[in-house]
Amino acid sequence: MTLCELLHQVAWDDIRPHIERHLPERPETKLADYKRLFELARETAPDRTTYIPRTPLTFRFYRNPDTLSCEWNDLAHDTINYFGSYVADHAFGGPLSRSLASRIEKFSLPINNSEWAAFCLWELLRYYGEDDNSDAPKVRKLFPLFRCLVFRWNDWRFRRMTRRFRMDQNMASKGDKRLQRLRRKVQQVEASILKITGREFFTLHQLPEKKINRVYELIGDRKWLLDQMFVGTPEEVARMKAVNERLLKLTSLMYRRSAALYRKVLTSSYDADSDDDVMVEGILKYSYNEESSLLPMSNDAFYGSDFCRMMQVIDGLYGYDIVAELEEIESTLCKNFDPHDQPEMSDAELGFKDELDDGTTWAEGALWHPAFKNICLCHAVHDICTHKNYSIPDLLRMNDFWCEVKVTHQHIVDQSGNRWEWWRRCTFEEFRSKLLSEAEHRPEHIRLGQYIMTRTLQLFPDEATSPLWNGSDDCFYLDERVDSYLHRLYDRLNAPDEE
Repeated sequence: MTLCELLHQVAWDDIRPHIERHLPERPETKLADYKRLFELARETAPDRTTYIPRTPLTFRFYRNPDTLSCEWNDLAHDTINYFGSYVADHAFGGPLSRSLASRIEKFSLPINNSEWAAFCLWELLRYYGEDDNSDAPKVRKLFPLFRCLVFRWNDWRFRRMTRRFRMDQNMASKGDKRLQRLRRKVQQVEASILKITGREFFTLHQLPEKKINRVYELIGDRKWLLDQMFVGTPEEVARMKAVNERLLKLTSLMYRRSAALYRKVLTSSYDADSDDDVMVEGILKYSYNEESSLLPMSNDAFYGSDFCRMMQVIDGLYGYDIVAELEEIESTLCKNFDPHDQPEMSDAELGFKDELDDGTTWAEGALWHPAFKNICLCHAVHDICTHKNYSIPDLLRMNDFWCEVKVTHQHIVDQSGNRWEWWRRCTFEEFRSKLLSEAEHRPEHIRLGQYIMTRTLQLFPDEATSPLWNGSDDCFYLDERVDSYLHRLYDRLNAPDEE
């Protein structure tokens, strides 16, 4: 998921309470500043031309390893590139449009998307909302000089290449030679790809990482060239309407079917004696299986592409999880069983609502084309042609879409037979007895209170923290406080959720 997608999944009313709670920590800012930045970010088109397919960035968010706290001041974030190389010790920075196009990941952060989006706005304002005279750190000042020069050199090379391959969509007959050059370049790029992968029965996952990265770059070059060659003939516009309607219907079907199966879980299939958790997830994807997975068009020769082999290569990159992008075109959020849900609730109340397709077109990048001005492009089309290395001509020839809904029943136990989240199914005496029985096998040099606090922090990293640590029931140095500490922890674990 990119930062742009996260900000479009939430509304300002969802973010506002989190911002208001932390406003006293930054008195120089106002709530209106964050609202303006939120609206600006939602109206700004992500700039993917520089980072994709060359060097897409990923912003990672995680707990500070020194505090293990989920407070905003203790959250850490950094930036890595597509190859996993470390780029910066913080997220964001650079143009806002490029930050919106970057992927975001959170590691074991127990926060929902609303709070995550609010925290991103909180940090974004540090780079985009303050005056130039502010003492806040700027990204370019933190980059070493050599790295800045390398980035400038790569940007210049990429801009130079795009100037060479750029073409006017309304070219007259004088542009035939330019079209021929683009077509010849497409064939050269595809020949380089097949030289690495082989023409028959290749397996990408067996290739070295260096060759896989090279194939990924070449596939990105091919996408760029084909998108530049796309003119938008009446046949192509009619095919786009058909594909767009089909993907929109499949997305709707995926959400409806997921909601129906989840209701079945609520009414019949859930077994409290066996199921520790039940997950329902729906996905929509394109799968290349054979030549029937492609639908030919009359202008196939115009592009000069070997669509059959190239779609097989691209599908292999995503199908084997070789690249960072997900294979899924659309997916529902993985819905876990909630005993408070009722079958009579609506699909939206159960968490199965398509909030991305709200009647607003997703025409961005190459999809922002005059031929599509009368088509409201759905998010699935946007994902295929913007977030993945499929070109518009590739999309128009796709003929094998898979809509899958999976229900997973999980039964999880430890060596003693205790089930997942066993503390919710036992009394305090059973809770105390289990931890004390484990403490009997601790190393001799570790005291009882020290072991109990260390072990509970491992088991319950979110609950076994302040105010239990350094509080009146802290038993790290006093073994006689073990019972009171465990009683406080047990009450906190079984307290009702804030939601």
